[in-house]
Amino acid sequence: MDGRPPPPTWIPAPPGPATQHVPYGSEAQVHGVPAGGSYPAHPQAHGMMGAAPGGTSGAEALAPLAQGAMAMYGDRLLSGGQDFVKRRMGFFSGSMFHYYFHVDMRYVRRKLKIVMAPFLHRGSWTRIPDPVAGDGAYKSPQQDANAPDLYIPIMSFFTYLVLCSFALMRQRRLNPDAVSYCLWTSMAAWALQVLLLKTQLFMMSSQTMPLRIAWLDLVCYGGYAFTQVALQQFAALFSKHVYWAMVGYGTLCTGMFLIKTMKRIVFAEARYQGRDFDPKRHNYTLLLLALVQFPLSLYLGVTG
Repeated sequence: MDGRPPPPTWIPAPPGPATQHVPYGSEAQVHGVPAGGSYPAHPQAHGMMGAAPGGTSGAEALAPLAQGAMAMYGDRLLSGGQDFVKRRMGFFSGSMFHYYFHVDMRYVRRKLKIVMAPFLHRGSWTRIPDPVAGDGAYKSPQQDANAPDLYIPIMSFFTYLVLCSFALMRQRRLNPDAVSYCLWTSMAAWALQVLLLKTQLFMMSSQTMPLRIAWLDLVCYGGYAFTQVALQQFAALFSKHVYWAMVGYGTLCTGMFLIKTMKRIVFAEARYQGRDFDPKRHNYTLLLLALVQFPLSLYLGVTG
């Protein structure tokens, strides 16, 4: 045509596997990317983040540590849950009753002597503290005759029910309804005795010297009255005169035992808190507790 050669045709080369295109004007291009708008890609660029020596990723290296921390946390959580269950559910597991049934025949003989003839007890009425178990703990009934137990009250309670059944059989009135009536009325009398003891301690307490005692201890002290009531029912099988004599004697012994026990509790609390105790101030309330035992014995005798 005009003699000039045609312009050369530019064909872009395909990008190689080791190059990466960088847009013009980007931060990478401004800060020293080689001419041509591309830079060589590092062979380990994609695996650089989180890599660990030896070709192991960071997540895999931290996995054993995480597992150990979770196992330790789980053990602590489990132990905490077990402690909570032991504290809250000890009543249902029976662990809190072990102390009150830790008895032997020697203790039973000594305790029955104290309950049935308290005026013959010449020793101390104070419980023996247990320094190994900690502050405020006492020796078990097997080691201390003044410790409360549930074995004697429960045995006396069922003995009383058996004697009531014999009395009903002699009167030809033995039937399930009569036995059930004796059971529930005697349990109500036991609960009333416990409430009387709790009220007695409340009346003897003050803001400067509060009296603290476990409810199960009060249940034990209230149940000891059934030892005398069972003897009264046994005497009623033979003679009414012997029965009334046993009512007077049993009321006197039960009242004396409870007075000595309540005084011992007050003395122990006063000594523990470092305060003085005036026994004359509480004599009338203790006398009232002893007098209540007479109508309670009559009520249980009539029930039987």
